[in-house]
Amino acid sequence: MSLNLLGKCLICSNQSNFMACDRCQTNMRHQLTDIPRYAAMASERLEPRQGGTRGTERGFGLSMAALEASCGFDAIAVLECWVRDWRHTYGLVQYGVVSEGLSLTELLDEICSFLTTWLPRSCEEHLAIDLFASELRQQWASMREGAGETPANTWVVPCPADIERMINDEMTVALCGTPIKIADPDFDAEVNCRSCKTHWKVSRLLYVGASANAGGIFVDPEAAAAYLGVTERTLRQWATKGKIKRERGRYDITALA
Repeated sequence: MSLNLLGKCLICSNQSNFMACDRCQTNMRHQLTDIPRYAAMASERLEPRQGGTRGTERGFGLSMAALEASCGFDAIAVLECWVRDWRHTYGLVQYGVVSEGLSLTELLDEICSFLTTWLPRSCEEHLAIDLFASELRQQWASMREGAGETPANTWVVPCPADIERMINDEMTVALCGTPIKIADPDFDAEVNCRSCKTHWKVSRLLYVGASANAGGIFVDPEAAAAYLGVTERTLRQWATKGKIKRERGRYDITALA
């Protein structure tokens, strides 16, 4: 007998006889599969790289997001609380007995494996499955960032060149306005307008786009750190103090320019 008297998924509010619908259960199962994989990918991104020069501290030359994800400390701390909860709820062997003597990698694998195994039952009857889904997604997003798997940034900016056009038998200077697509930015690279054949530095075009829609330019932590000349640690400190905007793990590079 279902415990869900509302007839709705607690996560997405779609119709469901259980606490979580099939679609949400599938999403959570994929996230639990991804987390150990992202930890392994993050460990391969720890090679030294040049840090920023702006700011007061000297960088380690490492991606802090990759370092944190490779260790998995945050994911382990959050998810093992749910392992303890589910083991207690379902009358299983205490968590400490099962996890004793495991390495961090093995522990993360064990945690995600256990949660995956008991996910179907929890989706049927656990009263806090929506809270679990929220915390799981946060850890999944952090691990994905550390693994460098965040979706590529893409912008379309109208060409800002002034060109001469013949209008009503008169030569008039007007904005070109041809859309120029910019993929994940190499700020020093150049792009070309296919219409007026002008060449533009990516960084300048991005600022044109930001000034046009007042939406800012949000890029991943590594790109933001490189552009602003600081470390990723400084970016996090600035975001905490409200000095720079952060949304979904990305930073607005127009804030301090």
